Amino acid sequence: MIQTQEYIAGQQRLPWMVERDGQGTLRLPIERAGGVPTVSITSIKVYRPDGTEHDDMPSQAVADNVPECQWVPATFDGESLGMGWQILWVIDVDGAEETFRTEMALIRRQLFGVVIDADLEQVYPGLSEWLPVGQGDWTPQIYEAWIQLNARLIAQGTRPQLIMSPWAIRNVHMYLALTIIGQRLRVTGGGMWAEHHEMWAKRAEAEWSSLQFSYDSDGDGSTDGTVEGPATHILMDLPARRRFP
Repeated sequence: MIQTQEYIAGQQRLPWMVERDGQGTLRLPIERAGGVPTVSITSIKVYRPDGTEHDDMPSQAVADNVPECQWVPATFDGESLGMGWQILWVIDVDGAEETFRTEMALIRRQLFGVVIDADLEQVYPGLSEWLPVGQGDWTPQIYEAWIQLNARLIAQGTRPQLIMSPWAIRNVHMYLALTIIGQRLRVTGGGMWAEHHEMWAKRAEAEWSSLQFSYDSDGDGSTDGTVEGPATHILMDLPARRRFP
């Protein structure tokens, strides 16, 4: 007998960046075959990069049918900063127990973007006139570009939370957002958007290739006084980044 399995996903766009001295909530939206199942939490366990279980478990709850866990400053007090933490969510999904593995980084502070909707209008005046029906601004596309940019930085060996000059990644972020917008509009808005999409995509890659920024390579909270880049060479230029703590 042939067995088929429905697609089940626990959404995680990036490794979660958890501020050691902060507080917040991690949420794991779950879909099953394109729908939202009924869920309950069996357990949520946190593991250090060396595989040992963390003693202080984040509090657990289901809110709006989404499993979540919260942390406070005391939760990770005294723990070492770094990538490679794991969270194992054992979740009852429509009566069947499923285990989801997600990645977490314990950090000193978050990296925030510097691009807002008005920046896109500066590059292409009148862009807001092409907003999809029901969408008030281009924030969803800006956010998606931010996710993709951070994922690429991590893949190249850079820890985004250690970038000390957020403005330096502005152009990459902005033209990547425009590329995503152009991809959508080339389908719905006519042929001219195909040209804009191609132009913005090339500009995004050019900005990426020349990317430079100040970096806190030892994680002590201050810049090391050097500018690292381009990003495609960071892994070779900085041996300390070849493995995460």
